[in-house]
Amino acid sequence: MMYLVGVLVTVLAITPRPPTPFGVSPISIDLPNPPAAKLAAFFYNEALEDAVNVTAPRLESPEALAVHPASTRGDPVLVAFGTRGMMHELRPLSDSSRVVPEPDAVPGAASSEAAPLECQFKTLAAKYLPNGTLLAANAPLGLVRVDQTHGECRQTVLTDSVTATGERIFWAGGLDVAPDGTVYFSDSSDLNIDPAHDPRDRFFDEVVPDGRYVGLMEGKPRGKILKFSPDTGITEALLRDVHHPLGVALAPDASFLLFAEHYKLRIQKLHLTGPLAGQLETFAHLPGPPHGLSRSPSSNTFWVAIPTVNPSIYLALARWPSVRRWLAMLPARYRELGPERGTAVVRLDAEGRVVGSLQARPGKANPVSEVLEWGGAVFL
Repeated sequence: MMYLVGVLVTVLAITPRPPTPFGVSPISIDLPNPPAAKLAAFFYNEALEDAVNVTAPRLESPEALAVHPASTRGDPVLVAFGTRGMMHELRPLSDSSRVVPEPDAVPGAASSEAAPLECQFKTLAAKYLPNGTLLAANAPLGLVRVDQTHGECRQTVLTDSVTATGERIFWAGGLDVAPDGTVYFSDSSDLNIDPAHDPRDRFFDEVVPDGRYVGLMEGKPRGKILKFSPDTGITEALLRDVHHPLGVALAPDASFLLFAEHYKLRIQKLHLTGPLAGQLETFAHLPGPPHGLSRSPSSNTFWVAIPTVNPSIYLALARWPSVRRWLAMLPARYRELGPERGTAVVRLDAEGRVVGSLQARPGKANPVSEVLEWGGAVFL
């Protein structure tokens, strides 16, 4: 079998290259080869399979989580953004309530029947400020403020472009807020699959599936790390040419910023203050592409969500752009590359060392896109 796969890869690699969709040109991806000692803590376990589902049935494919500042240790109030922008408010540890009812709900009605709010497009990360303001990284709107008024979700765009250059923020993917209110967030890609049309017109039907898949097959560093000052309204690009950055997390004192470099299977560290300000270094190598990233409120550690552990086909094709050029042309129904893989959550200390991991076998848990610690519990 492996011989046949090798023959197929060789044939595709030497076959004249077809035109790729959306004008992309795949490149060779130089993935890191971390020392075995760095991956020792990832040795197999099944701890994630013991996770308990505490959500309402209506919550489908959530990708962003945030905890309200009014939450108590025994009764956290969470907001989750799911499929097609649906926003749910949850009280996951309450026996009598699993979904926060709308303000105009009938008194005494079961809160699990409360309808979620329909927000525009796709929220990939969310964060509450201490005053209760909810910020969200939204594709393709940019950085937005989310207000819940009379059963409606209202999104106010705070920034949708880089101030100095006018570059459009197309795929805001993660955010965190410094003590002074400065917002640090990621823009995963500038790939617009149809420049002749507004991407919002066909966002869920074409932009999401095609943009993500073709971007993966292309392998180019199209992302940015951004900084937004609410006092001045200025949005600054701190880094460019990043490989699909997603989750971001600040140090407690905002001295550095961590961000998940999805296509490179690693967490990067950008120094923000001190003599190393502006310098970039690799914080941790991972056994799969990282997605969500958050700081633990109880210790100086960081949580990382890894939707797919050891994506063998992707790793094998990293240095075969000619093969990925062919794969980029596949219809959506043929895009599952390789067998189903497991999922994992990893905990890193302040030096990037693995201090714990929770893993699940293929088919035993849904891919984890976000991880959030609150009140002694971890929510996924």
